[in-house]
Amino acid sequence: MAGFIPSLETFAKGTFATAATLGTVGAGLLYYGQNYLIYPSAYPSGSRTEVAVPSEFGLPYEDLELQTSDGITLRCYMLPQRKGLSNDYPGAPSVPGENDLSEDELIARSPLRDNVSW
Repeated sequence: MAGFIPSLETFAKGTFATAATLGTVGAGLLYYGQNYLIYPSAYPSGSRTEVAVPSEFGLPYEDLELQTSDGITLRCYMLPQRKGLSNDYPGAPSVPGENDLSEDELIARSPLRDNVSW
């Protein structure tokens, strides 16, 4: 009967081996599956190729292509803010002096305009 009961040393080795194996398998699963955890867009098929355009939702927009320093082109949409947005939504921040500007002047003052070549 004593031969069936493992010694403390055997039990410790088995516990360590089991923990090391489970840790290695868990780390491997996290490493290979991290894109599915970090980028949820990997789940719906076609989510990176079939992107909705803002005009499908009735929003005015401008197409932008931004070049990154490593040569990648990012396709973006700039949605201009309406002048009366703060009147429609009480929690929206107001732009100082916006009442004195026309819609086009307000859009021209956008900080994004200074950083993007049109």
